[in-house]
Amino acid sequence: MKQLHWGLRGTGRTSRMIENAIEETDKGRAVYVVTASLQERNRIKGLFMDRGYPNMKVETAETLGSLDWRDLSLMGAHPNCLVVVDHYAIESKFAPMLKELHRYDADDDSGKQHE
Repeated sequence: MKQLHWGLRGTGRTSRMIENAIEETDKGRAVYVVTASLQERNRIKGLFMDRGYPNMKVETAETLGSLDWRDLSLMGAHPNCLVVVDHYAIESKFAPMLKELHRYDADDDSGKQHE
């Protein structure tokens, strides 16, 4: 079985997410970054620290406890709150659905399906 989004590794998605979270924080938003695991939380927290944002709220869905995956919001949170989810958290939690979503995608212009 193919890794779902392996071809997108190293393309800067996490870096762009971090930059977006920083921009929104600088605008005065209360930003929560959701990661796939505690290990990823620590890694991404370090990336924020490297950029001078040691107090960025970086959590997992489990440590937050009130994440609503349907609209990526925190239940009961202030409207100023913004939830930003790292792609790996989505890919990890919803791997079976993503696989199904892409089941019949063509590999290339030939129309051949993914295996």
